[in-house]
Parts: sequence; structure tokens; C-alpha cells
Amino acid sequence: MKKAVYLAAVAATFAFGLAPRAGAQVFEVIHPDVEKGQFELEALNGFSLGSMDQGEERYVLELALGYSPLSFWKTKFAVEIAKPEDETAEIEAYEWENVFILPIGNADHNHSHHGDNDGVELGPVGFYAGLEIPNEGGISEGAAAIGPIAEGRIGPVVMVGNLFLDLPFADGADPGLAYAVSAQTPCSQSISN
Repeated sequence: MKKAVYLAAVAATFAFGLAPRAGAQVFEVIHPDVEKGQFELEALNGFSLGSMDQGEERYVLELALGYSPLSFWKTKFAVEIAKPEDETAEIEAYEWENVFILPIGNADHNHSHHGDNDGVELGPVGFYAGLEIPNEGGISEGAAAIGPIAEGRIGPVVMVGNLFLDLPFADGADPGLAYAVSAQTPCSQSISN
């Protein structure tokens, strides 16, 4: 048990230690969860408290509406609003995201932290495909992101990981890799009747 918590802490430290330092950004870990017929409303934001140069983003807000038309597919449309330093807020980009659950792992468990706290369990595994279109420049300045998403449990620690290939459409832009890791564990036992 202590070993699992230690491993989760090391993973989180590694993930955040390599995070880029910049103006405000929205940070999201994509969970491989899909429930047919479910609507989802999401608001993500980022705010930078440090000193900023003019034009750097002080605040970013992403508003998204998602729907799962099938038991293995969730689609989401989002708008990203940014507030650069000393400027007015503006729509920065539009996004279309898709999560497809693959027939790998335990896709029926809906977040493995509801199981017992012993052992290791591979939860749902999925595939992510997203498209971002900037407000300025349109699709020719946009990018696609594709890659695996997975959830698993080590003892009481639930971990979610993403690994995406970023494919920019702009001439001369190089593809890149993006990752996100999340680890969580309950702080206290829940009381159930």
C-alpha cells in the first residue's frame, strides 16, 4: 500500500516537474469514460498569478458540451476563451474531441476506484482523437491530436494516463508528443448505508 502511494507521488512529481512554464493554460487529463446517452458540461480554466508581458495569456477558460451517442463513443465540442495581459478576452479556438473505448481492460467498471483496494487492475482503455481550430488562421493553423488513454488502479491509487501525437497543420510546423498523468487516492473512507 505504501509502495503504491509512493509510486503515484513519484509519477505526479515527474509529470508536473516537466510541465512547461508559460502564461495561463488549461490542463486536462482525458478520462476513458463513456456512458451511452449521457450529456456532459465541462468548464476548465487556468489563471497565471506571476508577472506577464503584454499579450501573454493571464486567464484561459474552456467551455465544452459532450454527448455519448453510443456505449463506446463520446464526442465533445468546446470553445476556448483567453484573456491576454492588457487586452480584452477573446475566443481563441474551437475544439472537437472524441473518445472511443476499446475492448481492452475492464471497461465495465466505470472508474476502478470503486473496486477493492488490493492488487492491480487495468481499467478502461480508449483512443482519443481531437481537432483544434484557432479563431485566427482557421484550420490551416490548427492541429490534430491522437493517441491512447487509459485508467488503472494500484491498490487505492487510481491513475489515468494520456499520450498524444500532436499533428499541426501549419506549414513547417513539426509534430510533437504531449502527455498527461493523473493519480488520486481517497483521503478517508466513505460511509455507505
